Amino acid sequence: MALLATSTVCGIALGTESIPSCKAPPVAEKLPQPTYPSDVESRGLPNPVTVLVEFTLGQDGSVSDAKAIETDAGGYAAAFEAEALRAVMATRFKASSLRCRGRMRLAFKLVAPPHA
Repeated sequence: MALLATSTVCGIALGTESIPSCKAPPVAEKLPQPTYPSDVESRGLPNPVTVLVEFTLGQDGSVSDAKAIETDAGGYAAAFEAEALRAVMATRFKASSLRCRGRMRLAFKLVAPPHA
C-alpha cells in the first residue's frame, strides 16, 4: 500500500485590473491535506503529480475564485484538479492588508510505506 506525501508552494499570481497580485507569497495558517485520487494511484502518472491553482486571497485570509491553471496529470487531470481545488478552498491564510491574487502548487507524491 502506498502512502501520500503532499507539499505546497505558495506564490504570486499576475493581477487583474480589479485585483492586484499579492506583494509576497501568501502564508498558510491552516492547510488541509489533499487526498490522492485512489482510482488513479497506479496508472503510470508522474510522481509527483502537480497542480497549480490560482485564487483570490481575501483580507481575512479566506480563499475565493480558485481555478486550476496547470497540471501534469494527463487524462486524470479532472480528478487531481478537483482535489487540489477542494484543499485550496479550505485553506486559511494569514490576514492581508488587501485583497490580492495568489498561487499554490500542490504536489501529490506516492511514497513506499515504512518497513515494519
